Amino acid sequence: MGHPGTDGRTDRFVFFDMGNVLLHFDHQIAWQQMARLCKIDPDMVRETVFEDPMQLRYERGELSSQEFYEVFCQQFQVQPDYELLMKAASDIFQPADEVIQIVVGLKAAGCQLGLLSNTCEAHWEWIQTLGFRWLETCFETFVLSYQVHCLKPDPKIYVVAAREARRPPAELLLIDDRPENVVAARETGWDAIHFTGVVDLVEQLQVRQVIDPTERPGE
Repeated sequence: MGHPGTDGRTDRFVFFDMGNVLLHFDHQIAWQQMARLCKIDPDMVRETVFEDPMQLRYERGELSSQEFYEVFCQQFQVQPDYELLMKAASDIFQPADEVIQIVVGLKAAGCQLGLLSNTCEAHWEWIQTLGFRWLETCFETFVLSYQVHCLKPDPKIYVVAAREARRPPAELLLIDDRPENVVAARETGWDAIHFTGVVDLVEQLQVRQVIDPTERPGE
C-alpha cells in the first residue's frame, strides 16, 4: 500500500470508532457478569445501569470509577470487591481482526490515525491491559469521551478531535457504526463512513482514495 497523498490519493486524518468497529462487545455480558458477582437480578442491572443515565454519566466523565462503584453499591445495597466489579463490567471485548488488518495497513502506508470513542474509564483501562500492539503503534491521537467530557454525537467532541488532529474538518474522516454519529460528523464538516462491514468499508475507502483500489487491505 503506497503512502496516502501520493499517486492521486488523498491525505486525510482517519478517526476510528472503537466499539463494534475495532472491538466487538456486548453490554449484555457486562450486566450478566455484574449481576452474577453481586447475586442480583440481571434485568435490574440492565435497567439501572445501562438504560438509565448512569452509564452515560460515566462515559461523559461526570462520574469517576470510584463514584460509579459507590452509586452502584448504593443502588443495589451491595458491596462487591471494587476490582472484580470493574472487571465484570469491562471483560466484554474481542478484537475485530479484519478491521484491525485495515488499520495496520493504513498505518504502514503513512496514514495518520486517531481513535474517537464514547467509552468509560474502566473499559479503557481494561482494554489497555489486553496488550493490543496495534492500539499502541497505529494511533497517534486518542479522543475518549470520559476524558473530554462530551459524547458523540455532541458537536463539541468533533471540535476537540479536530483540534487534537491539527487538521481542518474537511481533512477528517470518521468511521463509526452508529448512524447518528456519522450524521453529526458530517454536519460538523467532516467526511464520515457508516461502518456496516469490512467489505463496504474497503469499498468506501477506495472510493475516497484512502486506499488503492488495486490493493488488498494490509498489503
